Amino acid sequence: MKIAVLNVATGGYIDLSKRLFESIKSNFLVDHQVDIFLFTDSDEQFADNIKKYNIKRRGFPGDTLLRYHYFLLAEKELLQYDFLFYLDADLYIEKSIGEEIISDIVAVHHPGFFGKTNGTFERRQISTAFVDSNINSPYFCGGVQGGRTEHYLAVCREIKNNINVDMSKGVMAVWHDESHWNHFLSINKPTLALDPRYCYPTDAHFPWIENLNDDRKIITVEKNEEEIRKL
Repeated sequence: MKIAVLNVATGGYIDLSKRLFESIKSNFLVDHQVDIFLFTDSDEQFADNIKKYNIKRRGFPGDTLLRYHYFLLAEKELLQYDFLFYLDADLYIEKSIGEEIISDIVAVHHPGFFGKTNGTFERRQISTAFVDSNINSPYFCGGVQGGRTEHYLAVCREIKNNINVDMSKGVMAVWHDESHWNHFLSINKPTLALDPRYCYPTDAHFPWIENLNDDRKIITVEKNEEEIRKL
């Protein structure tokens, strides 16, 4: 299969992404062709399998909020791939990941809310990311997601349009892109919901997922976000 990994890294986050890229090479669907689509303001040169798209740095939360806009800049090229996966810049793949993550729409349970029926959904009706409190839906993290190309790009187009509507009204969802992702999934259930081993925090402690620690696959790396955002 042809797999595209999507990544957004501006400013100091590019150094975190380089570590992630090495772990992708070693541990991510290694039996298939894996190319990386990097959306960045960096002027560095990268390996041939890293396809760079230059974007304007907007800082936080602009760089993450507009991720779906950025992905669609590469839509024509991405249509040549079978599956797309987005990974946050501050992640590292510790153990081998194979075809167990392949599905039409792939989401990962947020470690902070795993096994719970609550989450930090957008509750204001003024936002297109609104999720009614009567809806019983898991809360998913924004840092790892993907799916079959045509399905995931359709998600990107829908969320992009919703964010544009919010922006036209001067509204920003409470957790930015993650709020919009969870709005979509509250209506369209993921075809594969992975547990927090696929986005395991090393910079936070949640006792209810400790049993997953020994078999964690993807971890968040410790970092000083305040300092990185200044770079």
